[in-house]
Amino acid sequence: MNTPRIEVQVDELAVHGFEPGRARRVAEALEEELGRLLSAETSSDWQEREIGALDAGALPVDPGASSNVVGARVARAVFSSLTSEGASR
Repeated sequence: MNTPRIEVQVDELAVHGFEPGRARRVAEALEEELGRLLSAETSSDWQEREIGALDAGALPVDPGASSNVVGARVARAVFSSLTSEGASR
């Protein structure tokens, strides 16, 4: 049995109110957490598809939250949007 391969390409990530260096760290944390979530997904009904845009919603963030915490929250919101019942798998 072949191991499923999931590829996610993010063309644009809007991170407002962060310095450029911190925004990069948020993006890195998002990539790491989203990869972890997707690799832990045991569902076998993933199908190839292209999503033009995915709005995971606005996420209010505590100003003192670390880049890792912010990135992980965004990743969970994206993952939830990808796996919601409304998303066509």
